Amino acid sequence: MNAVYGDTGIPRYWITLGKEIIWDYPKQFVSLGYLDRHLPLPWPYATDISEISCLIREYLDTPRPELLSKPFENDLWGIVNILRAADRRIGSRQWTALEQQANSEAVSRIIAKRRVHQVMPLIPEPSIARRDFVQKAGIIKPA
Repeated sequence: MNAVYGDTGIPRYWITLGKEIIWDYPKQFVSLGYLDRHLPLPWPYATDISEISCLIREYLDTPRPELLSKPFENDLWGIVNILRAADRRIGSRQWTALEQQANSEAVSRIIAKRRVHQVMPLIPEPSIARRDFVQKAGIIKPA
């Protein structure tokens, strides 16, 4: 992402669910005046990108048994609960507690999507004989 004025590149992190962006740094945080809170230089000359990178690394390095109990005190952006909701290391029995603890629309949407895929797993590719039958019946057109 480039700045409107000058040559200052503006780093960006985002998380998508399907094709929709559900978490976006810095876009979601600029409008809140959030970026001016502790940075030594005014935004966009100083950003939180390195802190976000360290937080993601800390999350990824966390052992599985500690994922839900470890307090990530440096999470000023609400990203850890989104990572927890999407993490396959956290099983379906913990989803309800995580959703209530996080109290986040993004977390609720991720968990809802995971529940749907748990109930209806991806349908496997039909066998060649079945595909030929369906094509001859005119249900689908040959590729």
